[in-house]
Amino acid sequence: MQNRVIEPVTPDDGVGAGIGEVAAIVEEQFPIEALTDPHAFYGTGGDTAELTERVGRMMASVATFGADRDLDVVPTSRHRRF
Repeated sequence: MQNRVIEPVTPDDGVGAGIGEVAAIVEEQFPIEALTDPHAFYGTGGDTAELTERVGRMMASVATFGADRDLDVVPTSRHRRF
């Protein structure tokens, strides 16, 4: 899910100085195993050659729109109650 930022998300009082412009907030959901296992993150089923291929494709893709640099990542979690 991508949520466009349509107004500033940092205060204009100097507290947020140096943070820079926030263009979007992206929310992605992965299985808990993806926190520590790159095969789970990329869905490769343990295949190292496939992992290498997918990482390469991902980095090439995100580089086309600048998402390979100057990003702030904030890991969060979501808990469902049943």
